[in-house]
Amino acid sequence: DKVVLITGASGGIGKAIAKKFAEAGTKVALNDIVQAEEALKKLVEELNESKALISTHALRAFVADVSKLEEVE
Repeated sequence: DKVVLITGASGGIGKAIAKKFAEAGTKVALNDIVQAEEALKKLVEELNESKALISTHALRAFVADVSKLEEVE
């Protein structure tokens, strides 16, 4: 299975992209930095409530600064 990883997913372009992929039935991994954690949680709630996901396993979210290797590992 293919999964789309969206960094900066909690706002702006990242949020719009996340919604479009979820609506298309794609498995989505959402990422953002710790300062955006609450907004990321809100997006996960929105997507889960929208019934756009193909299953409850189609969405994962994690907080990490992907520019820092130690946060990604």
